[in-house]
Amino acid sequence: MVIFCFQKVNWYRKGNRVKIISHNDLWLFRWLMPRTFILLLGILHLAGAHSSTHVVYPWQTATEKSSGRKCGFPAVLAAASAPEAHIRHQYQLWKQSRLTAQAVFTSPSGHFHIYYDTTGYHAIPDYDRDGNGIPDYLEFVVLSFDRAWQVEVDSLGFQPPPDSSGNPRNHYPVYCKAIRDYGQTVLDYQIPFSNRKAFVTHVEINVDFSFVHYPGVTDPIVRDSMAIAVTAAHEFNHALQSGYNLWSDASGSWFQDIWFIESSAVYMEEVVADEVNDYLNYLDDYFRECHHSIDEDRYSLADYGKVPFEIMLGEMFGRDVTRRIWEKIVEVRAIPATEKVMAEEATSLQNVFPELAKWLYYTGTRAQGEYFPDAALFPSVPAVSLNDISFLSDTVLTDSLPHLAFRYYQGTTHLQDDANFILQAQSAAGTSKLSALYENALQNEITLFPAGVPFHYTEPVNGGSMQLAVVNSTLSGTAHAAYTVKIQPYQSSTEQEVFLFPQPVHASQQPGCVTFRFPGKQATLHIYTANGKRVKQIGPVTAPNLCIWKLENEAGGKVPSGVYVYYLITEDREFQGKILVLP
Repeated sequence: MVIFCFQKVNWYRKGNRVKIISHNDLWLFRWLMPRTFILLLGILHLAGAHSSTHVVYPWQTATEKSSGRKCGFPAVLAAASAPEAHIRHQYQLWKQSRLTAQAVFTSPSGHFHIYYDTTGYHAIPDYDRDGNGIPDYLEFVVLSFDRAWQVEVDSLGFQPPPDSSGNPRNHYPVYCKAIRDYGQTVLDYQIPFSNRKAFVTHVEINVDFSFVHYPGVTDPIVRDSMAIAVTAAHEFNHALQSGYNLWSDASGSWFQDIWFIESSAVYMEEVVADEVNDYLNYLDDYFRECHHSIDEDRYSLADYGKVPFEIMLGEMFGRDVTRRIWEKIVEVRAIPATEKVMAEEATSLQNVFPELAKWLYYTGTRAQGEYFPDAALFPSVPAVSLNDISFLSDTVLTDSLPHLAFRYYQGTTHLQDDANFILQAQSAAGTSKLSALYENALQNEITLFPAGVPFHYTEPVNGGSMQLAVVNSTLSGTAHAAYTVKIQPYQSSTEQEVFLFPQPVHASQQPGCVTFRFPGKQATLHIYTANGKRVKQIGPVTAPNLCIWKLENEAGGKVPSGVYVYYLITEDREFQGKILVLP
């Protein structure tokens, strides 16, 4: 076992800056043997990493051995399916030229054959700090790929990489090469399935990670071990994906769903080697573009930065959720495949997607444990600046969004009294697909409201800051949904009803509670079973005029599914209705 000591640092990249969160703690760095648990510490920084709007083919390398990019798989896919015959031919020649090595090493599990050179351009680093005669780089590679198999196949249930007949491969080949990326998965040839595109593949992993920098860590061997850990998890997941179905356009000249191919592979980095947190490098790139559809292939670092969507699904539905989606991708593309998995969870992607915008509010200094595990390290989602929010104009904003997209807004409040905010779709068809998140700055929280339901903004602070977000959870289409957010003094509101949402509510899914929006300043909520047995009393609650039932009884236990009756009593009115709680 190789053991190192180094300083633990937690950090993230924001623009070109690196923020140090904590340091000066001495930690042990241990590597997994088949009988031990892996502990990978530290955070990865890409020097000079930037978004690219075009694909650079894998043979178009820089003059240096490595230029510091992330993953070469999109470029491989583009070359393998290029409409130009000469590019496809060049890809075949390039691919065949790579299948050479001076030596081979079998991993302890027997699942991997690692091909490598000890001399020449592709030579692996020869450092051997533990003095056992095996280069530490080679040990890192074999143990990292074994760890990836153990988690992704044995634990999460992905089907192993296929051979030419579609059966599990006996030994999977990994080549150590001098390349421009951390690693790349290469399509060797298509398996002859009649109804899908599945491929035999091999993986290449870089021999030179000098472009990687760790704040506070100067040991190049520690640096290599971290980079290898995330690369093995990422590229091996591409090898597994390639055994299901890689969708292309109708002409067969372009692979689709690159965003999901990459974001789900990045998610596997978190599952396999969660302490490395390489994905923090790419969040800014997605957050700047979250007003684009999440399923739009950007061919940039933004595709990696969409991993919070995968992390959220994993927290909600279990870490095997991406494997379940890939099993559906055999028949349909990524978004309808995700919708099928959501249906198995008795919910829908339309209900779940707005939660992504909500979870991303609780990051940085607002981080809460019930959302992203690493939320305190996240950068903030950029917000569009609004004109001053006041009663001088009844329109706070007018905008539009494509499907599966959201946008944050921020403005300064100049309000003399309580206000009602309401999101209005400019077409009736879009009303059920739009929702808004409104910030209550006094309570440091944000609440989700469907379009058409007013939000009571209470106790405004003149000159205070307010954030809100709009989410379009339409699943597909090219049309943008246009909307406005209106404001009016609360006293002039004609709203006289109680709104409760979501209905029905799923006890096992987010948000796992029912929110009541009531008129007036104060209310008491009484919950009963359908046969009149008292369940819970909440309140009296005061401003803001919201009351939340967390599906609990008086003893704090979760109530079973069924129909419940509520009585909501305000200062001068009483409301009654039913609540449907589903599993």
